[in-house]
Amino acid sequence: MIHFENTKEPVSVQEIKEFETKFNIKFPESYKLHILKYNGGYPSLDMYFGDFNIPIDSFLSIKHGNQTIERVMNNLSNVLKGKEVPFARSTSGTIYMSLKEEDYGSVYVAYSEWNPKLLAKTFDEFIEGIHEDEI
Repeated sequence: MIHFENTKEPVSVQEIKEFETKFNIKFPESYKLHILKYNGGYPSLDMYFGDFNIPIDSFLSIKHGNQTIERVMNNLSNVLKGKEVPFARSTSGTIYMSLKEEDYGSVYVAYSEWNPKLLAKTFDEFIEGIHEDEI
């Protein structure tokens, strides 16, 4: 289980709905539960994803704080292709979720050259693939 530090003020179900409406998206239920519980923050221990050993540096907040999803979406508007929502950071990379019909809920990582790599087919699979030690 991942423990988070420096999480932001909690958000409400209504605030999540407002965010979804503003961007014409629908988050997977498991992600909504995650954001209701944590709303951003940093893993308390060094965490990595899967066999790739992708470092998980931080999760973005829906609202509150400097590193919000909306701010990162604006910063990456030239590379995100509609309904792609950044939700976490890796060392020099962005972890995002596709909310497009063809790959709904899939999680990718992309670095400065923006060549996305599929990490998981669902948010749950992504969370389950996070581990403490490098493999």
